[in-house]
Amino acid sequence: MSLGGRPSVQLPPPIPDEELVPWWDWREGKRPPGVRTMEDVDKRAEPPPLPLPVSVYEFVEKDEPGAQPLVGDEDGAVVPQGGDVMFYGDGGTGKTTLSIDLGFHLASGDDWLGLPISQAVSVLLIENEGPRPLFRAKLRRKREGWTGSPIDERLQVLEEPWGEFSFASEAWRDALAAVIKFLAIDVLIVGPVTRTGMNEAGTLQHVRDFMDLV
Repeated sequence: MSLGGRPSVQLPPPIPDEELVPWWDWREGKRPPGVRTMEDVDKRAEPPPLPLPVSVYEFVEKDEPGAQPLVGDEDGAVVPQGGDVMFYGDGGTGKTTLSIDLGFHLASGDDWLGLPISQAVSVLLIENEGPRPLFRAKLRRKREGWTGSPIDERLQVLEEPWGEFSFASEAWRDALAAVIKFLAIDVLIVGPVTRTGMNEAGTLQHVRDFMDLV
């Protein structure tokens, strides 16, 4: 049936009374039998149930860990905790050099390019392109020329297997997660993205798909 020449809209069936749950029960994590949850729903077929929102007053009252920026300040977190940052530019513009410099500053706790670093953290470098001897020499020059605070053992480098890591591989992702957990790594620096699982030209959707792997 249509009205005014427009096709009619097929409405979903009403929710049975036995599946209606008071909001306070949802907030307590309770549900009666038959009510679907995230685990019950095939996410490819339909969206999962959405938890009820909270008031802005309740939202801001919770002091949640992770608000302290790694690089920057509270008004401008350049590298936030739990966040992702991607350097981009043409080949030879210094992306690797910049990321290595960032790694040294994160491991030392020294300010970087005029940006405050709240504390020294543990960093893992994965260089996925070029000969390993050249990268050794590059890091050696950086270490010998370093005049900042001590980095001690907080800066780690994946030595082998060289140039084979990819976020597109589930086995590699699992292995990396185990290393990060074992060494208590705070910041992971990986490059270049074109060798670590992002194989397309770099549209916004390509970036989103790659970050889903990360």
